[in-house]
Amino acid sequence: MVTKSNFDLCLDLCLDLWKNLWKPIKNWLNNLEIQTTTFAKLCAVIPAQCPFERNISIGKFTIKIPPLCHLNPLYEELIQLRYKALIFLEQKENQLKT
Repeated sequence: MVTKSNFDLCLDLCLDLWKNLWKPIKNWLNNLEIQTTTFAKLCAVIPAQCPFERNISIGKFTIKIPPLCHLNPLYEELIQLRYKALIFLEQKENQLKT
């Protein structure tokens, strides 16, 4: 039987604490409802893709900075909120056309 070292146990505990720290905020973001056009426009400003990805060229060398958005613990929830806002705005626009 393989037992975990103290380091592994500590690491597991830290990861669990990190996940639980963000859980209330994630739930709050997931349960937000878009009800006004102003709020929807504000949420639609959330970038669709990571704005931090860059290629930096210095002479013959190119340094690639990878997208770091997936390190953000709220990334998925913010993208989902943006999507809900865009759907809301589209529905409002269709209502105005009819």
